[in-house]
Amino acid sequence: RTFIVVDTLKRIRYLIENYQSDPNSLHNIRTMLSVTSGDIILLTEIQSYLYSQCFNVIVYVPQPARSQLVQILDMPGTSKRLNRRVHGMRKTINVLKGQLQALEAMADRVSAGMTSRVMEAVEANTKNMDDQYRYNLRASSALDILN
Repeated sequence: RTFIVVDTLKRIRYLIENYQSDPNSLHNIRTMLSVTSGDIILLTEIQSYLYSQCFNVIVYVPQPARSQLVQILDMPGTSKRLNRRVHGMRKTINVLKGQLQALEAMADRVSAGMTSRVMEAVEANTKNMDDQYRYNLRASSALDILN
């Protein structure tokens, strides 16, 4: 699942870097960020469960067979490897959280930039309408003088 999240974060970064080519990119970015955030939360919960269960490995077998089973399965070594994997998983999830926060900040900047451009366009359009209104007023007063 972590590999899927990493690929999704790469796709989100690509969408953010090329947001001008697609008018719906901001909506897609926000949706993907939301889904990825949920995936990271799920991975964190799984990691926490695995971490808590690493120390609760108890083999319920009769005593004579237990020592032989522990020896065959190499329980201390297996436990050590499992702890190392769970610890590595925690590091990976923390990196994913950091990347997600960075992408969310980038998406906020994209949103602010798009809003700024829209406001500039509205302002320019309003100015054009104001200029047109004044021109029509002058033309109207010129026609009144002629009549």
